[in-house]
Amino acid sequence: MRIILVCHVKYIIFCQFSLNLYKFEEYCFQTVLLYQIKYSWLPMTPTVHKVIVHSKQIMQNTPLPVGYFGEDAAESRNKIYKSDRLHHAHKTIRIDNLFDVFHRALDTSNPLISSLRLNTRVRQRKRLTLPLEVKELLYCEDIGEICAIENLENMDDDEGDEDDYPEELDRKIHFWIMNCI
Repeated sequence: MRIILVCHVKYIIFCQFSLNLYKFEEYCFQTVLLYQIKYSWLPMTPTVHKVIVHSKQIMQNTPLPVGYFGEDAAESRNKIYKSDRLHHAHKTIRIDNLFDVFHRALDTSNPLISSLRLNTRVRQRKRLTLPLEVKELLYCEDIGEICAIENLENMDDDEGDEDDYPEELDRKIHFWIMNCI
């Protein structure tokens, strides 16, 4: 068994779907046991310990899944601000420029205006496929039939798990753990 479980914990933490916290706690416990067996010569770093052992407590105390608190929204707004500054603002005085960007941000944050292109944005959004182990820890109500269909499709692929995670990825995770020291 590989230390790929640490990578799955990262996917789970940054996922925007609701988690079954009891299954997640068991998964983290198995990850810690595997870490202690495979890397008994290396004590677990405080960073890895906090992520694996205490992430359930953090998730219990947040009103939304932790993935919603990422920097993705802020980064995308920065791109919009840059575009607004270049294409929709006065370029004479900096105060006028900032004033125009601020008003444009107020206009585009209006729920009615932002919902006009919602379908287009949803279709253009990049979708990442989650590993089967991560999907098993999600509440399927959040993602509807997609979760059930993908679980059925992936049941046939269980024999090919060795090819899904090459040794190179295992080494990268090992070096990531070593760099956390």
